[in-house]
Amino acid sequence: MTDTHPTPSSAMPTGKIPLGIGSIIGDTFRIFGRHFVMMSLVSFVPIFVAGILLLPFETDPDDVSSSALVGTVLGVVLMFAAGGITQAIIIQMAYNDRVGQRSSFGAMLRRAFAKVLYITVLSLVVGLTVGLGFVALIVPGLWLYGALAVVAPAIVVEDANWRGMGRSFSLTKGYRWSIVGLISLAYIPLLIGGFIAIFLGFSVFEMPGGITYLVLESALTAIMAPIFNLAIVLTYARLREIKEGITVDRIAEVFA
Repeated sequence: MTDTHPTPSSAMPTGKIPLGIGSIIGDTFRIFGRHFVMMSLVSFVPIFVAGILLLPFETDPDDVSSSALVGTVLGVVLMFAAGGITQAIIIQMAYNDRVGQRSSFGAMLRRAFAKVLYITVLSLVVGLTVGLGFVALIVPGLWLYGALAVVAPAIVVEDANWRGMGRSFSLTKGYRWSIVGLISLAYIPLLIGGFIAIFLGFSVFEMPGGITYLVLESALTAIMAPIFNLAIVLTYARLREIKEGITVDRIAEVFA
């Protein structure tokens, strides 16, 4: 792939180098188009398996019993873990695409499982932190979302692990509002998929739930989620290029 982003040495020698939102979005859709089937499957399987495991815990929305609470907490953790596995694999696929190299799926899966604990725990912490920011005021929540956007790539690529939040905070400095804008654009497909799933859940199945609805929800997520995940990893790669002068092929060496 031809890198259309300006480089630190060639663009804006005196002033902040632009993130290049248009180029990142364009690259996101190009990579997804080339790996549509594989990335959709990688997104579908973890969330579907997590959903199957959670079916016995489905309860009435008005149920406030302790067992319902346990089911809800377990559901959140499992869905974050499923998302973490998907993110870790798509991060590796994105880098492989950018440098034209191939890694075995087994190798990518092993690295994903090695990082899933860190991604799951820190994603929960990030979600809680951003959520509190939104409760306080919307602006702090958005700012925190931009600041902590690249935690997962930092974990998978750099082995930042428990330092992932700090690494993301450092990398995103000076670009957080640009990242918020980019993520907002990348999040639109996920919102569309969610609305479609909810609409069909109530109009076709009367109430979201059950195996048929799970298949539908997982399939819609599988189509939409890779776009969001790709935008995140390409943002991370761009930030490292701008701030550290490290090109994609050098970063991808970790997966070779």
